Amino acid sequence: ELHRVKCKVLCLNSTLLGERDYVSNLTKGIRDFWRYRGLPCFAYSQTLSTHHEGKFGCDAMIVVKHKNAARICLFEAKWIRFDKSWDSFQKKSGISHFSDQLQRQSKWIKQAAIWEFFILGKKPGKEPPHFDSWASTCIWHKDTYQFDKAYRDSKLLWKDSELKELVRSSPGKQKNLMSMLQTACQHKKGNYLPISNGRVTLTSLDGTDRRVSIPATLQALDNLDGFCDENGIANFLFIEIDDSES
Repeated sequence: ELHRVKCKVLCLNSTLLGERDYVSNLTKGIRDFWRYRGLPCFAYSQTLSTHHEGKFGCDAMIVVKHKNAARICLFEAKWIRFDKSWDSFQKKSGISHFSDQLQRQSKWIKQAAIWEFFILGKKPGKEPPHFDSWASTCIWHKDTYQFDKAYRDSKLLWKDSELKELVRSSPGKQKNLMSMLQTACQHKKGNYLPISNGRVTLTSLDGTDRRVSIPATLQALDNLDGFCDENGIANFLFIEIDDSES
């Protein structure tokens, strides 16, 4: 059952070199668990070219297929050290890069389940108060975006103190990847979208009616490198669940 999946991932060790390595190992770890269960799955990671701006403001996508529909989960990962800046200025928009990513994410929130994934460069048990005890803390996009608009100046970089306040003030219990996937798969965040010709379609909320066609079956994953590069997705995970996992 999905609630038994051990998606809590231990923090930094000598084999993990940073955010990209962490998320890549994470998605492959979930894939390997799914394979062990004998369920359809696929994981893919790549280094993105610099000329494409991520449409979603997220660097990872999880496609959860159930029968003839699929739920799209998106998350943006941040490697938090608390001794080094983890945000930067977005040249095109002139604001905080993370704030810019949150704005892009907001265009897809009606149909997709979106969250922020904060990876702490600390051993378990060394995390600040209110962060998840396994060192990777997830906050829903809606809560993060509202905090960014209400309590911050987006023209300035995110501060460690602001991140700590966001985590402290976020409603509900500590969030980890397992709880986010549980919520997404149990019809509580985003929508299950009908699969047509092996794909589902997300439509943006910014008035442009922009659509993105997303592969949602194993047979539709033949040109995944082009899809990921065009949409700014560095890590793609496909998993299929049945009624016992949902």
